[in-house]
Amino acid sequence: MIGLAALALTNVPDARADLGAPSTATVYGAQVAAMPLTETKFARQIGRPDNVDELVRRMLTAIRAWSPYDTDVSMPAVRAVPREEMHSRLCGGPCTIRAAYVPGEGVYYDSSMQPLTNRYHQSILFHELVHHVQVEHA
Repeated sequence: MIGLAALALTNVPDARADLGAPSTATVYGAQVAAMPLTETKFARQIGRPDNVDELVRRMLTAIRAWSPYDTDVSMPAVRAVPREEMHSRLCGGPCTIRAAYVPGEGVYYDSSMQPLTNRYHQSILFHELVHHVQVEHA
């Protein structure tokens, strides 16, 4: 019976095709299976804010909710800067970073990123905000 179920499933068209979503994605130049089209707990909590300041506020709230850092932290400066400028300043030349947290200055992110609409870009910004919270609680 299990074999029949497996055989039946092989004939089911990929649900992604119906949604117009790709079944693969390119990550750092490699083709990988695309993530399932589900909304995560993080995505539900963050929602679709209208501006980066609101996005950062929501992300800081999520960090407080999901980590041992339960006290308020200051709102860091968050700046979109051209990639070349960020690479030059933080790496001394071309490098692979898309964002960075600099203690005492805030978060810099590649101005080509779209954190209001792109969940992957949100994850990069979230990562840098975790560094901010860690430094604030050091």
